[in-house]
Amino acid sequence: MKVAFAYPGFENLGIEYISAMLKKHGHQTFLAFDPQLFRDLYMSLPLLPGAFDYRERLMHQLKREKPDLVAFGVVSDNYPWACAMAERIKNEIETPILFGGPHVTAVPEKVMEKPFVDFCIVGEGEYATLELAELLDAGMPIHGIPNLAYRRDGRVIINEPRPLIQDLDHLPFPDVDLFLEQNPYARFEYSVITARGCVGSCTYCHNSVDRKVLWKNRGKYLRRRSIDNVITELKERKDKYNYSTVCFWDEVFTYDQDWLEEFCTRYRREIGVP
Repeated sequence: MKVAFAYPGFENLGIEYISAMLKKHGHQTFLAFDPQLFRDLYMSLPLLPGAFDYRERLMHQLKREKPDLVAFGVVSDNYPWACAMAERIKNEIETPILFGGPHVTAVPEKVMEKPFVDFCIVGEGEYATLELAELLDAGMPIHGIPNLAYRRDGRVIINEPRPLIQDLDHLPFPDVDLFLEQNPYARFEYSVITARGCVGSCTYCHNSVDRKVLWKNRGKYLRRRSIDNVITELKERKDKYNYSTVCFWDEVFTYDQDWLEEFCTRYRREIGVP
């Protein structure tokens, strides 16, 4: 199956992990990327966005590539963009549309009210998206997939989430090339995440929703990759991309002092970039 990921503005590690999982199991992926020039989170100039609108290019790309599924990673900031693009895609090429991400996990019922959204993934997306792609590709029923929201006989069904992924080392390293092919300048700073979950549950943060929706005795909520696993990724990608800085996107990078002390010692010795 050929899966297109549609996303605006900047790199998304969640999409890169799902893409890596799909590729590991023989599926094709590509990125339909809107850089949102002059109207991103940092700069918005009223006269220029129209002259640098990428949406037509995205539609041409999707029509040319003919994906079997178009998947959107959705946070609340990009939800209006995702809805506008998905509605147009549905009207022009009638490809199945999948929404996932923090916004969807918080309010899947509201998202599924949109007639152009065929499926939603609630919570972690690697295995749910893989199962959906494989069952759609085989023409088999998809109603038993945990984490999936879909329609049956006009009624929205939201399946129970599966247990949280406990051993993060078993996940493939993220498919960084998916975004670097669109934005090669991003190779100078490498983005990485070493943990999932958080020690806190702040009301303004998606973790407060995730704890209520996804946790519920489905395994340990705060999980961390092994030091060997993280260092191996950073070494491989340093050899490949020669990045000059690393950005850690963990919710709370310093929560485990023993892990941190050993990691920092090895990081300085084996990676050694800011």
